[in-house]
Amino acid sequence: MIGIFAIVKLTALDGVKINRNASEIAKIYLLGFGILMAIGRFAWLRWLEPRTGAATTWSRRTLAFLMLALCLGATLNYGRYGMKLIQERIDVYDVIHYYLGPKYFEELGYFDLYAACIIADDEAGMHFRPAPPTYQHQDINGYEIRPYAAALARSDEIKALFEGERWTSFVHDFTTLQRDFYGLEKNYWYQLVNDHGFNGTPAWAGYAAPLVNLVEAQDVKLICYADIGVLLVAIGVAWWAFGGWSAAFLYLFILTTYSTRWPTISWAILRYDYAAALIIATAMVKKGKPLLAGLFAGHAAAMRIFPATFFFGPGVQGAWRLVRHRKVDKFAVLFFVGAIAWIGALELNFAARFGGEHIAQHWKGMTDHMEPANLSSRRLGMAIALAYQGEFDEPWSFDRIDRVERQEPIRKGLALVVLLALGWALRKSDRAEAYALGFVAFFALATASYYYFVVRAPLILIHAVGLKKPRHLVALIFLLGIDLFANLAQQYLGGNRIFVIGWMGWTLLAYCIGMIAVLIWESHSQSPDSETEPA
Repeated sequence: MIGIFAIVKLTALDGVKINRNASEIAKIYLLGFGILMAIGRFAWLRWLEPRTGAATTWSRRTLAFLMLALCLGATLNYGRYGMKLIQERIDVYDVIHYYLGPKYFEELGYFDLYAACIIADDEAGMHFRPAPPTYQHQDINGYEIRPYAAALARSDEIKALFEGERWTSFVHDFTTLQRDFYGLEKNYWYQLVNDHGFNGTPAWAGYAAPLVNLVEAQDVKLICYADIGVLLVAIGVAWWAFGGWSAAFLYLFILTTYSTRWPTISWAILRYDYAAALIIATAMVKKGKPLLAGLFAGHAAAMRIFPATFFFGPGVQGAWRLVRHRKVDKFAVLFFVGAIAWIGALELNFAARFGGEHIAQHWKGMTDHMEPANLSSRRLGMAIALAYQGEFDEPWSFDRIDRVERQEPIRKGLALVVLLALGWALRKSDRAEAYALGFVAFFALATASYYYFVVRAPLILIHAVGLKKPRHLVALIFLLGIDLFANLAQQYLGGNRIFVIGWMGWTLLAYCIGMIAVLIWESHSQSPDSETEPA
């Protein structure tokens, strides 16, 4: 990506003014062309690949050229046809959390970032006046909205946490981010101090802390480029494991999905490392390297917790082989050894640097964060899908939160049924597909912000590599179609996020049920000999 952007900078396109709405509309057409490319690739594999001759060669080259052109178009569009978006901008709202959070974790931990920011802002001459009426206080008892003045009253207490020049350094870093970068307007500042604070996992904080300490706040953009790097590496590994076509569809998905609408890649600090790790883990499973697969799967889980749901497939297949065939599944064992060892190493790194007590604080904070009362219009998952009733223009309301709470017993029962059916479906399936379909467990169990649903990326690989089969063509079209509809609804149907997220929930639920049904049917149509070991 960054290489292509460098080329673009040398052209007249760098001066083109394209706003966000125009680029989001372009994604609709890019995804439409992506669906046509999937159909074309399927047709070529089914009817032209077995043949020889000029027509086969010509058609293959034509399709490859069109796919490369589509990926180039997606790249240019994501950068809005210039370098400024990628080269200069950051999401200040997010970077305040994920730069200051790990850099000053030793002093502020998980609870005191907002109070420290408010005090620093006041000390440096309050940037926005009047001050917000409230801020979100957090402690071991949970979240509580308090008057803005309550944070200022803690000035001596908060500053006493810092030694030497550390407080001066914090004030400088905070005010630099708040005032010297474009994007943190008054309403966003009010929203920021009433958000839920820094909630990066202990493992993430432990390995991000040395990175953020490498650069001063004014140069924070340098470490924001890390996401471009890790995603490019992941796409390269996907190419190695699944082939160029699968990597191309993955690349297209990453640059057009509704889930990368925010944060823009290169605007935040390691916001996509877990997604890259999941992609690499899927590739390692595909290549039969269980220890490395487990390591990268463990990294993803340690970074965001919820990717642990992707352990479901290897766990089910290992248990099935043990129970059904009385044999230890060496692949599954090595996978979990790699995952547990790496998670353990990351947690020990954090504990050695900051102390183990913060691990319990993070867990408490995340459980509070997941309470129905703290749900928002950004969340997606089975809980949101079941609570959505087709509303078009209604805002997020207490009625919907109440509906989520009332449906909890039904939802848990349905989730159990889904997981049991998924386990039965995956017991004999291809290992890489079983790992990627951990997404179904994620959808059933978690309620996460829509941007975390970039974890559909491994599914794109699985379906793209299997495009010779009609079920993979249908599934790939369906997944790309979900994002096509989401982008279309965002731009042309009022931009109401409740409507967009609700329909994404319904369609993803349909995908999950459909995949389970197809895999169960396939497993029962196999001969008994195929049960000896997962592919």
